[in-house]
Amino acid sequence: DFGERYFDNFTIKGVVAADGRPKAAMHECKRIFQPIQCEWLDSAEGVIKIINRSPVKNASAYNAEIFVREDGKVISTRKLNRIDLEAGDSIDLNLRKYFPKFHEGKEYNLDIQFTSREDKPWAEKGFVVASNQLALTGLVNKQVIKATVPFKEGGDHFSANTNGIEIIIDKKTGAL
Repeated sequence: DFGERYFDNFTIKGVVAADGRPKAAMHECKRIFQPIQCEWLDSAEGVIKIINRSPVKNASAYNAEIFVREDGKVISTRKLNRIDLEAGDSIDLNLRKYFPKFHEGKEYNLDIQFTSREDKPWAEKGFVVASNQLALTGLVNKQVIKATVPFKEGGDHFSANTNGIEIIIDKKTGAL
């Protein structure tokens, strides 16, 4: 229109492939444009800030659920009461009572999801419209086992062989 040039794949190639498969950009757009955002207000006390980024819809249109993960595995699930939060507003919510006892040497994360309460033309009831993951603990230093694995370089690949197990990596594609 005005002589501008586009250089990125997002604006030129779209978010959906020609056969209807979603591209990675679609998932990125979903995250960027999600109507509800959660962030730590005070992580030590377990208080999050929930922000309704929607221009028109109350957050009560969604079910809220939290999941606590220990080393990546869900160990606790809890449905939250309906959150009445007008468009453009925010609320502070203390979730400390939902946290399990933390064990030393384990990593804990809190996932919070907002799902549709009813079927819509664009998604079934239970569709995740917004989600965030918040760290409950810091990263855990795992014990590192030091081992030497000899790598060899071939014409079009790299290979590693130890204890009778061989791995070959293609130089051009990175495929195993």
